[in-house]
This record gives sequence, structure tokens and C-alpha cells, in this order.
Amino acid sequence: MLQNNSLKKEKKIPSQLSLSADKRAPATLNIIPSIVVAFFIILIISGTKSAQAKEIPDPNKDYKALKIIQSYPSVNIKGGEAITFTVGFKNEGRVTWRQKGEEAVVLNTVEDSQKISPFRHKFWPTNKQPCWIEQKTVKPGEIGYFRFALQSPQKAGKYTAKFQLFQKNIPLEGGELEIPIIVTNANKPTTNNQQPTTNQQESYEAIKLIQSAKSLEMKPNETQSFTVGFKNVGTAVWEANSVALNVTNPTNRISPFKHSSWNTSYQPCKIEEQIQPGEIGYCKFFLIAPQSSGKYFERFNLIKGDHWIEGGHLEITIVVSSTKQPITTNQQPTTIQQEPILIQSPPIKEPSIRVGLYHTKETVNLTADKNYEVQSGEGQLLARISAYTPVKVIFDFEAKKYTLETPGPTVESFSFLKFIPSLDAENIVFEILNYNNLPTWNLGLSDNKFRDSLEVRFAPQTEKLWVINELPMEKYLRGLAETSNNSSHEYQKALIITARTYAMYHWFHPTKHTKNNFLLTASAGDQVYRGYGAEVRLSQIAKAQEETSGMMITYNNEVVITPYFSQSDGRTRAWEEVWAGNSKPYLISKIDPYCQGLPLLGHGVGMSAKGALLMAENGINFQEILKYYYTGIKIKKMY
Repeated sequence: MLQNNSLKKEKKIPSQLSLSADKRAPATLNIIPSIVVAFFIILIISGTKSAQAKEIPDPNKDYKALKIIQSYPSVNIKGGEAITFTVGFKNEGRVTWRQKGEEAVVLNTVEDSQKISPFRHKFWPTNKQPCWIEQKTVKPGEIGYFRFALQSPQKAGKYTAKFQLFQKNIPLEGGELEIPIIVTNANKPTTNNQQPTTNQQESYEAIKLIQSAKSLEMKPNETQSFTVGFKNVGTAVWEANSVALNVTNPTNRISPFKHSSWNTSYQPCKIEEQIQPGEIGYCKFFLIAPQSSGKYFERFNLIKGDHWIEGGHLEITIVVSSTKQPITTNQQPTTIQQEPILIQSPPIKEPSIRVGLYHTKETVNLTADKNYEVQSGEGQLLARISAYTPVKVIFDFEAKKYTLETPGPTVESFSFLKFIPSLDAENIVFEILNYNNLPTWNLGLSDNKFRDSLEVRFAPQTEKLWVINELPMEKYLRGLAETSNNSSHEYQKALIITARTYAMYHWFHPTKHTKNNFLLTASAGDQVYRGYGAEVRLSQIAKAQEETSGMMITYNNEVVITPYFSQSDGRTRAWEEVWAGNSKPYLISKIDPYCQGLPLLGHGVGMSAKGALLMAENGINFQEILKYYYTGIKIKKMY
């Protein structure tokens, strides 16, 4: 994350700090979309008596759209499988959209008239139309949702599914949807040597996640700082200083807010660090108000070379007045007095966490970077294996028998198998050679390496063969991938404490996955865990883990469950609104001011990830964040 000591952040926190606490219950997919802003410039300058808007004429305002949200930026799917996909478009025009009739707005594929989309599902109403809009009417300013099924073709490769909003066979401006889709072989993962079928060029796409303020009020000649953060949701790496923020419409014009620190009269800043897909890049810059009072709408967009980056839009409303008044909201800022972290006495022992990585019907091929042993479930030594020597586990589902193939003798066992480090193998890392947990944004990252120990174990109650990773709590936290490396560090610390508390609660109450013999899954159903690969990539997460080691959320001196989710619609939900059982006093509904006007993403209980992230960006520390979302809690160092 960029550092600039000259950029001061105003500390803003909602006044209604009736704290809410509780970790992540059935954890959800953490997708944090943001509102994308159209990128033409409207400059409104008022005279001394009144502010009059002077809008650039637009001949086609009746039907316009703006893509606000979609399920995933890209899809990775096996051949022949199907998924459900949702996209939401905001009605930016003047006419109400209708579900049926002559005025209907429809989402169609963009293919040759005689060509059927390779992703057509049997549920589609027609060969070209995947679904109807969900609402009967969508008024200007509202969001219309389209939910449809995508059926992947059998042929592996890279595809792009393209769709477009139409009204009376006329495409709507801003109504485009492109979904990069990677189809893998149904029986084996995609390899780096696999040749794509289409769309070989890397894509540049962004989503705005962080904006220090939606509006500013300034006096003439006053200088203020501004920060914006964009997530890289394309497939291309943003190299350092290759992506810039420019003013738009017209391009290369002199901004009335140009500061002497800007790169040019139309470019306030560049993203100075390399940003991998999935990470957040930050632009921090200064604005200086013009002499003329009035209301201005200044708009910017990310640019790479001479190409605008889709989704990289930024709009700032700026009121310039000689009699500056503070901008007020219904939620007045306040602060929480910083409290010391409590210390558990006596401290508890750091627990081990058992993570169900995946279940399989295939063999399990693995090795390690140091010497290791193979033991039966009863602790009987079966083999000693040298570093980097692969072994294979075969499970007979009929006989319920494990076969261990090594460079030496083959071993059979009716007890599950444990792979543990030898006495001299400190900080061992195991690698599952035939497991590829490929992130869609980088097929070169298999995320198949895990610290400490592995277990291959059949669960009779579910009839599944699981690969389980067991390791100490703090090492587990370093392998989480719930946020990017460049998110605010105070947010990272809040998230790690919440994640640690969630895992500890389930350690105290190990009932969720008892039938499968582990504590947590590695997916969003609990917490997204990618192991050693994430630890290497996300150095700032490891730093947050170290700085908060052992810290957990407690209520009435007990570790509590701490749900968290992606984004609220302006308020969080109380526990009893979403799940059965008695209410929990630390999980009450709270106003989430930084998410006002956004759609709800997730269950809504506990900490709103986007709200917490924006709080941190506005100077609020991790204790204040946690004590806002989780009411009446204490933060205690348990070990």
C-alpha cells in the first residue's frame, strides 16, 4: 500500500457505537463489488447568487444502463458442469424498464444470428436469451437483476461469454456483460500448456472498492487530499507506474482542480506498485479548489497506455463556497476511547486447527521439502520418507483399505494415514502433487502446499475420502485469503482477530464437521484457506497475524462466534433475523454508514467487510472497528 505522510485522513466513525460482536457463521463468498460510475464529465459552476447546472447534451438518455454487480469477475468450471450467475444493472435512463411487452428490456447473447452460445443451458427461454429480468419494473435509478444458468461445453479452454441488454432490438449503452470462463477437463485440471480456444489476450478490468469521500466541500484555493482504491479484476498484472488516473470527457483537458503535485494537468497520479489480479491498487492525490464558487462534478478513469480500463471510474462531487459549511450526515462521527488489550490468566495453549482441504475419489500423490514420516491413525510408524520423495495413497472404497506406495515397500492399512514431519524437519511444507486449487486470475498458482501435517482419512458417515491439513492456529491464519495484501492494515488486523475468534469458537464447539473428522473447511463455507501459497503472497496478512497473535473477541469473558460477510445495504442484521435460536446481545442490527445505498452481499450478520475496510481507510483502528460491529465485546489476548 502506498504511504504518504503528507496525506492526512479524517477520522470518521459512526456515533451509534453500540458495539456488535460475532465471527463468521456459515462464512460466505467474499465478493466486494462497488458502484461503477459512468465516465463523462459534467462541470457545474454556479454564479454568486445560485448554482446552475450546465450539462453536456446527451441525445440518448431514455435507455441507458450501468453494470453494478455480478456474481464473479470470472468463472473456472469443469466441462459439462453448470452454475448460476447473477448480474445487476442500474437503470441510468429516463424510462422504466419492463419485464414483458413491447417496452421489455432483455439480456441476450452477442453471437452470430445463426450461432448458439456454447454456454446455453436448458433453462434458457430461447437460444439467445438466458433469462428474464427478475423485477416486473425497474424505475430510473433502481437496479434490475438477471439470474441465469450457464452450462459449460465439454471442450476445455478459455472462453468469453458475451451478453448485451436490448430494448426493441436496440442495444442499451452501458448494458454490456462479458464473463471470462475457463473450462477444465472433467477429469483433470487445466495445465499451463493447455491451448486456449479463444480470448488469449490479457484483460484490464477494475472495480472501485475504496473512495475516501463521495463529496467534498472546499473554499476557493483550498487544498484537500483524496484517496481511491481499485481492485484488479482482470487477468493482466498492473505493472508499477503503468496504470494512471486521468480526467475524462474531454480527455487531456486541464482540470479546474489541478494541483501542482499532479503528473500533468489531466493526470493526478499513477498506481506506483505492481498490482496482481485480485489485489487493490491505490491512487492518492491532492485537489485545489478554483476561485469560482459552485457545484462541480469531476470525473476520472483509470488508463493503461491509451486504453481506458473498464470499471476504473471515479466521480467526485465538489462544492466550492467562500462560506464553507461542514458536510453532515445522519450518522455523526465520534470516537471510542482506546482500551488496553486484556490478557488471559492463565493463558490457554495455542490450539491446532484441522482443515478439510478437499474430498476425492482419486489417488493422493504428495511429497515434502523435508524428511517426513507416515503413521497409521493409531500412531504406528509405517514408513520414513526422505525430502522431495513422492508417495502415493490409494483408497479402496469397497474394502475400506489404504495402500501406501513408496520407493521402498508398499504398505497396506485399514487405518487412516498421517503424514508428519521427522524430528529434525522444522517448518516442513507438504505438497499435494495432483491437487490444483487454481485461482481464476492466475492459473500458475496451484495453491497445493501446506504446512505441518497432512492426513488422508475416510469418513464412514459421509462416505467421503478427505485430505486434512492439521497445523497450529497462527500458521493457519497466515494461510487465509480473505482479503488482499494491499488492503488497509487496520482492517487486516480486525479481520485476522475475527477469523481467529471464529476458529477458536469452533475449537471449543467442534460439532460443525464432526462427521468428516475436521474442524473447518478451506472454503467460504467457513474461511477461505489456501495454505502456504497465500502465506508467501500475502506478507501483510502475516504481519497482521503477528501483531495480533492470540487476540480474540470475548463477551462476558467467553470466546464467541463472530460471523462476517461481504457488504451490507446500509445496516447489519441481528442474529435472530437470519438464523434460528435465541438472540445474541453482541450481534445486533447496526447502521453501516459506509455501505448506504449498496446491495446486501452475504448473510448480513456481524462485521461488514466493505464497511470495515472503508472505516479503516478513514483512520479508524482495528479495536474501534470490531467494537462497532460486535456490541459490548472485549478483545483479549488468550495465549
